[in-house]
Amino acid sequence: MSEISWHAAELTDADDLADLFQVIELAASIGLETVPGEIRARLSLPRLDLRADTMVGVGAAHGLVAYAEAMDMGVGAGQFRIRLTCALHPDAGSEVLNTVLDWLIGRAAQMRSERHPDLPGVAGARCAASDHARRAALIAAGFEIDHWHHEMT
Repeated sequence: MSEISWHAAELTDADDLADLFQVIELAASIGLETVPGEIRARLSLPRLDLRADTMVGVGAAHGLVAYAEAMDMGVGAGQFRIRLTCALHPDAGSEVLNTVLDWLIGRAAQMRSERHPDLPGVAGARCAASDHARRAALIAAGFEIDHWHHEMT
């Protein structure tokens, strides 16, 4: 994949994100929204600071190829919970995956230290069962499989 430029997500990215999320959902579904209106609603959530909590990657040849989001999910069971979204075009490659995971883990650590340094933090990320490269990268980064979700159609 060509050189990637990175910037924070904006509401105007919703259509391009819908296109990216549709490609991802066809290749290895992780339950992403695929309708621009739903994506605009997601990007407008009060706990999401687009400038600090999101990142999109744009490639010259492929357009938008990556979306990363660290979402404050509040405190529950004595833990500060953070949902990490790592949405990558199937052709993005391991370098883009590693860049996104490094950013997400760094942002999650920063959120915890800013918002709830006195509580243990837990970060969760979704990964399709068929996405072996992402699962291996998540495990290498210290994540553990907590549960599997199966849908029968």
